[in-house]
Amino acid sequence: MYYYFSCDYPAALKLNGIYMGIITDTVKYCKADPAAPPLAEILPLGADGAAPLAFLPDDNFLNSPPDNMSVTDLKGGYFFRLKRRCTAGGFSVIAQERYPDLLVTVFNENGAKLSIETRADFYAESLEFPIISAAFERFNLKGEEFLAVNAAASEEEGTLLFIYRTGQKTEKLLALGVQSFNAENGLTTVRHIKDMAKHTVTSVWDFDGTKLYEKEKTVTSNPDFSPEKLPEKLLPYAFCEEFLCGGDISGYLGEDILKNADKLGGYLGGFIGVMPPPRFRKEDEVGLIYPRGKNVYEVKYAVFTLSSRKIVNLRIQDS
Repeated sequence: MYYYFSCDYPAALKLNGIYMGIITDTVKYCKADPAAPPLAEILPLGADGAAPLAFLPDDNFLNSPPDNMSVTDLKGGYFFRLKRRCTAGGFSVIAQERYPDLLVTVFNENGAKLSIETRADFYAESLEFPIISAAFERFNLKGEEFLAVNAAASEEEGTLLFIYRTGQKTEKLLALGVQSFNAENGLTTVRHIKDMAKHTVTSVWDFDGTKLYEKEKTVTSNPDFSPEKLPEKLLPYAFCEEFLCGGDISGYLGEDILKNADKLGGYLGGFIGVMPPPRFRKEDEVGLIYPRGKNVYEVKYAVFTLSSRKIVNLRIQDS
C-alpha cells in the first residue's frame, strides 16, 4: 500500500515514530503493509497556528477525515492533503456591511466565519479557507433577493463567490471559485481554468424557485492552444479537461465514438478532475477523480485507444 502526503504549509512527517522528512505542497510517498496501517504524525513547522495531527489510516479515518484534510482513494494507495486553515488569533472583523434589512459579517474567530442577520432569520457558517478580504453585493433575480459574498482567500485558493437567497430563511445556493462576476442584470460568472487549454468558462445563471442553475455557458480556450500540437499521450488528458469544463470534444473523437458522444456523460459520470496515474498503476491509465463524501474522493482509471490521434475507444477499469 502506498501513502502519499502533502501539506499547504511546511510540516515534518513521521510514520510509526520514524522521521520521514518535510512535506509541503510537494507530494511525499511511502510504502507500508496494508494489514498494519502506520501511525502518521504531521508536525507543523513555524508559528502559523496549525496544530499537530496524528492518525491511523484505518477505515474509520479514511471515510471520515478531519475538516482540514482531504483523503483520496487511489485504488492501491491513498493521498492525504492537509489544508491550511486559520485557527489562530482572537476575534477580528474582516468585512461587514449593514443594509436596512440585513447585516452581513465575515470575521475571524478561531477560523474564518460568516454571519447573515435579517429581520426573520440568523444564518452562520464556518468558511473552509483563510479569508483575506470580502466584498458584498445584493441583487434581484426572478423577484427574489440575493446576497453575493466575494471572498478573497489565499493566493492558492483564489477568489470564492458565495450566493445566498435572503428572505424568510437564508439559504446558501452557490459556492464557486471565480475570476469575476456581474450581478447587474441577473448573475454572470467568469472562471479561468488552470488546464492545458487555459479554458475560460462564462456562465449565465437563472433561478427556478429552488436553486440556481446555468442557463447559458460559453467555453473558450487560449488562442495559442491546439490539440494538434500536443504529444499523443496527452490527448486523453486534454479530452478529459475539455469534457469536464463543457467544451467542444468533437475534435478529440473518432467517427464511431463521436456518434455516441451524448452517452459519454452517463458513462464517465460526475468526475471533477483528471490526473496521471501514480507509480503503482499502469502508465496508459488516466485517473479520473470523483467525490465520494465530505473531504473524501476516489480515483477511477480510464484507458483510451487512439487511432490517427483520435479517440476510438475508452474504458473505465473495474478496479
